[in-house]
Amino acid sequence: MPCAPAERGILIVGLGLIGGSLAAALKASGYRGRIVACDRDADEVARGIDMGLIDDGGTQLDPW
Repeated sequence: MPCAPAERGILIVGLGLIGGSLAAALKASGYRGRIVACDRDADEVARGIDMGLIDDGGTQLDPW
């Protein structure tokens, strides 16, 4: 599944320690844009969505 923000937002590549922490900090700060993440592990993307850290994601970058 390709991942790219369709509207104004942030794309995080990798939902490991740094990417996941960045997503959590953005949400905690009240960031109102869309947060999309790309990770090669689909389970990590699903976990990020389930935890409310990201709005959407996928396993492949969309070249626009």
